[in-house]
Amino acid sequence: MTSRSEYRIASEDYCPCAVVGCFGGTATASIDPVSEIADIVRDYGLWFDVDAAMAGSAMILPECRWMWEEIEGADSVVINAHNWLGAPFDCSSALK
Repeated sequence: MTSRSEYRIASEDYCPCAVVGCFGGTATASIDPVSEIADIVRDYGLWFDVDAAMAGSAMILPECRWMWEEIEGADSVVINAHNWLGAPFDCSSALK
């Protein structure tokens, strides 16, 4: 994240209440720099949610525990159990 992103938060004519970062999205498994985003969001007093739809299921594995350190600055995390955990229907968990 750059200071340009911070400038946009502070200068727009809207008042955001939350920011959502992606940590292993379903379509591309892309990962935003969520620890950096968390630092900026905290400065503005906004809620920070991390969408870990795909990677969240992998976080239960010992070799993927490092992922929890990356998202520890989030206020909430969403994990979709139907992606990798074998749920036979759409199933999501929101953790706070």
